[in-house]
Amino acid sequence: ALLEAALPARPPLQGLTVDGLARLVGAVRMNAVEVTVPADGGEDTAVEAPPPSEPTVGIALHLVASAANHSCEPNCALQTALPGLPGWAVLQALRDVREGEELTIAYLPPSPGRRLELEEQWLFRCSC
Repeated sequence: ALLEAALPARPPLQGLTVDGLARLVGAVRMNAVEVTVPADGGEDTAVEAPPPSEPTVGIALHLVASAANHSCEPNCALQTALPGLPGWAVLQALRDVREGEELTIAYLPPSPGRRLELEEQWLFRCSC
């Protein structure tokens, strides 16, 4: 009872079906971004994807970041390793972005197996 009193109210799970739970898990899997911390505790720099030196500490759902599509030549970088701003995500332009142009990020860093990994993890074929 003490724990329940300390925790915020949460919606009941009544009515949640196996299919509904599967859709929820799928939506989180497809839209969550990795949360990292700066390896040196210093200033973060814009990168296409977290380098191996920045360990993943969890995942988060961010409204704007989750809406960004993949491009092998992105016009933005997603930063989650922000000193003093734990849990925040920032989209930073990597070049001038024209009005009305879609904001894109690289879901994965360049690698020989990136296309296959994008297809397996995000269920689309990269045409970059």
